[in-house]
Amino acid sequence: MGRAERTSQRRDEALVASPRYRPEKALALDEVGRYNHGYVALGVSMPNTYTAITKKRGGWWIGWIEEVPGVNCQERTREELLETLRVTLKEMIDFNRAEAIQAAAPDYTEEPLTV
Repeated sequence: MGRAERTSQRRDEALVASPRYRPEKALALDEVGRYNHGYVALGVSMPNTYTAITKKRGGWWIGWIEEVPGVNCQERTREELLETLRVTLKEMIDFNRAEAIQAAAPDYTEEPLTV
């Protein structure tokens, strides 16, 4: 098992340990290139839409998620790029969530916020 797989496994274990978080597995690309990520916290469904910025540079497609620093990818085709951005965004959200829960444990509350 590689380092990335071990990190992913630890992140998944931390998420499963939280009785208040049940991630939905779907992260869908809408018709204008935004990602719609839904999750359930405290029994409340909270969808979010993200914007993928993409451009072709030389023989590569590069892209990033406008709203989430650090989510950037590079692929040979636009389709591969969008899929990689989708996976990377979901992993970043899950990782940040697991890290926040671990830092706050054992006594914490979750409060849904709408912006």
